[in-house]
Amino acid sequence: SKYDKNKNWTNYNKDPKLFNTAVLAVNEYKNNLVLGTYGEGLLALNLDNGKVSNFKLQSKKSSKFIFRIRAYDDNLWIGGSDEPLTHFKNSKLVNNYSVGLVRSLIKGFDNINYVGTNLGFFELNTRNASVRKIEKSIFNPFNEIYDLNLDYVNNCIWIGSKNGLYKYNLSTEQLENLGDTYIKRIGTVYSIKKDNMHNLYFTSISGLWRYDIKNKSFRKYGQQDGMLIDEFGIGASTKFKDGRLAFGGSKGAVIFNPIDLVKDKPISDIYISNFRINGKKPDSLTLSKNINYAKKVVLNYDQNTISFNCETIKFHGSKRNTFQSKLEGFDKDYKVNISNEKVYYSNLEPGSYQLHVRGLNADGVQGKNDYYLEIVIKNPFWKTIWAFGFYMLLFILIIYLIFRISRANIQKRFDENRIKFFVEVAHDIRTPVSLIQLLVKQLSNQENTEKSIELIQRNSQNLNEYVTQLLDFQKIDRNQLKLSVSKVDLKDCLVKIIDDFTPILQERSLDITSEIKHIPVWFDKAKMSRIFYNLISNSIKYSNEGGEIKIKAYLDDTSLKIEFIDNGVGIPDKQQELIFKRFTRGTNVSNKGIPGTGIGLLLSKKIVELHGGEILLESKENIGSKFTIVLPSGTEHYSNEYFVEESNKEDSKASIDDLITKNKLILLVEDNEELRAAVKNELVKNYNVIEAFNGKEGLLLALSKNPDLIITDVMMPGMDGKELCNLLKTNFKTSHIPIVMLTALANIDDKIQGLENGADAYVEKPFNVSILTATINNLIRSRENVNSLLDDKKVKKQLTPDESFLSDVINVIKEKLTEKDFSIDILCEVIGLSRSNLFRKLKGLIQMSPSDLIIKIKLGFAEELMKKKAHNRISDIAYESGFQDPKYFSTLFKKHYGKTPKEYIDSL
Repeated sequence: SKYDKNKNWTNYNKDPKLFNTAVLAVNEYKNNLVLGTYGEGLLALNLDNGKVSNFKLQSKKSSKFIFRIRAYDDNLWIGGSDEPLTHFKNSKLVNNYSVGLVRSLIKGFDNINYVGTNLGFFELNTRNASVRKIEKSIFNPFNEIYDLNLDYVNNCIWIGSKNGLYKYNLSTEQLENLGDTYIKRIGTVYSIKKDNMHNLYFTSISGLWRYDIKNKSFRKYGQQDGMLIDEFGIGASTKFKDGRLAFGGSKGAVIFNPIDLVKDKPISDIYISNFRINGKKPDSLTLSKNINYAKKVVLNYDQNTISFNCETIKFHGSKRNTFQSKLEGFDKDYKVNISNEKVYYSNLEPGSYQLHVRGLNADGVQGKNDYYLEIVIKNPFWKTIWAFGFYMLLFILIIYLIFRISRANIQKRFDENRIKFFVEVAHDIRTPVSLIQLLVKQLSNQENTEKSIELIQRNSQNLNEYVTQLLDFQKIDRNQLKLSVSKVDLKDCLVKIIDDFTPILQERSLDITSEIKHIPVWFDKAKMSRIFYNLISNSIKYSNEGGEIKIKAYLDDTSLKIEFIDNGVGIPDKQQELIFKRFTRGTNVSNKGIPGTGIGLLLSKKIVELHGGEILLESKENIGSKFTIVLPSGTEHYSNEYFVEESNKEDSKASIDDLITKNKLILLVEDNEELRAAVKNELVKNYNVIEAFNGKEGLLLALSKNPDLIITDVMMPGMDGKELCNLLKTNFKTSHIPIVMLTALANIDDKIQGLENGADAYVEKPFNVSILTATINNLIRSRENVNSLLDDKKVKKQLTPDESFLSDVINVIKEKLTEKDFSIDILCEVIGLSRSNLFRKLKGLIQMSPSDLIIKIKLGFAEELMKKKAHNRISDIAYESGFQDPKYFSTLFKKHYGKTPKEYIDSL
């Protein structure tokens, strides 16, 4: 049909080709009206004579179902249901585009065209025949496009789709979904036209809509606005030259001028009606005033369902109004409610909510006065703060009771284990004591005197080692057990231990064989000997009379294996995994009354692991056991701090006696007269010794005699060793003197306190005189090394790594002595150590901090200048020695030498 300017309709259905034929697309092209039909293909209507004919184009095949035609200039675009989108120019085929069922096509800028199809939104470039699909996101498909409208003013394309109205920004190439809040009401958008006042009119499955581009508001037109039809066709719209818009549907067309449409006034006030709680009208206790005047409503936890209607006092056109409600704390966004539509909230959790309601008129203009109501739903009594406080107190009480009961049980078990432990310790100590008693008896009978004395010494040492083992057990608990690694002959070490057990082996008729070669190995001899002693002792203890014990050793490129094999009672399978844990023993030996503490294997395991190895067990009950110690070969797995110098070399010992101890004065401070006399008798062989019976006398002697080293007991009446040490180390005259502390306190905290007071070494009572002598020699040698390094005139000898390091430090200080910006940081940078590491290293080697060492070298350099009489003025000597302040230099010099620089020069 044709609608002319005189508002007359002309029908062309009389032509056979158009009779009962659906026309889906119409476009003017070269004085013809090109028609796209459903079944008849492409037809041409001559505008002059009204005749209809087939429209022929240069194409091998043409579709019978034409959904969209677009003509401009000499271009003609035809989209069918069963053929690709075809582009013709001057009736000649240009290209085909497979984009799906075409529903809308518009020309963009330059060579760009935009197409909406059942497969989505596409951009076509006729210059290179390329196709690009424009999508919102892969998670939000953008298909089923029905109409496109190009907006030059806003530089965008308005898109009608199955999912509503969209805007495509041509500059940013971004898609925006308009009317998310209205999407359910708008539905599928069929056709779009823009008026001359920057409003967008579109038809949808729900009717005719207007979108105010400026205010971004929607309005729907219905029967109350004079609309006679509410069903519209896809793309059935046009815009007249006079600004009128027309939208076609199954029942006709709607034609109107947007200027003639009257806008509604904004909503003034919003009222709530039919307010219900759990479906019932609230009583006066719950709501004391009208809901429209209440600002807050407090409800019980079980009053958690509310409903109401939104209304306005203006009745005219109220059906076209919409309301948007949001319950903060429940809703994320506002939801749209049509007038008189019930708003419903159910199953609200206890808490505070804020109800907001705003009204919009038919034009989508929001009213000025919104509705607000605070709704509070109280917690049930078992969820109140008082209830939670009670729960917390109850929980704490339960935890406390569990803790007390658990602690009591643990303490009980601990006490039982401790009592059992000391009983077993007493049994184990009997072994070396019994050996000593047996040997003493032999001595009394004058049998094997020399051999018996040797065995008494060894077993006394074993007894002391056993006590040490108990102390090591405590150190393991505190992770304080350290290694002292040296080179050891494995056979010599094991043979001596085996010899200690000779009397018991003979008494019990046990045979022990060893297949061990002279293998040089690296480990802590004292601690590993303790393990060997423990394993051999266990083999003897758990072997039947007349049994056999074997000891084997193997060495390869990677490891050393030492096996201890017996044919004794063995260990049950279930207890083999627990045997290396504290206080754990096999039930078969416990039940037989065989004594044992249950810590020997734990200590053995920890010591072996400190060596980087492992201890393995193979055992069968009533057949026997095999314990295998596996240690890595070589020394690479040990930290440098674990190594100790071998002290058994005669030449080394001779050099110490000759070079270090000669004419050295040692002050011995000890309140026990017998112990003091015994220690002195050993020390006078190598040193000059003076004595003090308490701390006060020791302090006076140290200040007057200036000894080379001080040995002091810790526990003394009056002034104890710690106080004496602190006073000596804080006095400039005595701070350089090494101090060795003798103590029976094996606790690590006592040692730390002593070291913090300035002690240089600790020797535990009872002590071996050789250990004390070695400690004294090491400390004196460290001081000698420092003095020799500071004195360039002394003959150089082969330096140890520590001496070489100290020499490097001193040389750097001497080289940079006169540089004004020389500091400890520069010294650290040259040496390659951090400030803290350099401090610890120097403190460990010479008991001096970096700053003390620098001052000492500077003062020594100044003394040399004075002796050479290089300068007459004290200030010149100070500056050349690296001091920036002559007064400060004079103060330090007098403190160190006991004279001012001038007095010292005059005395030369």
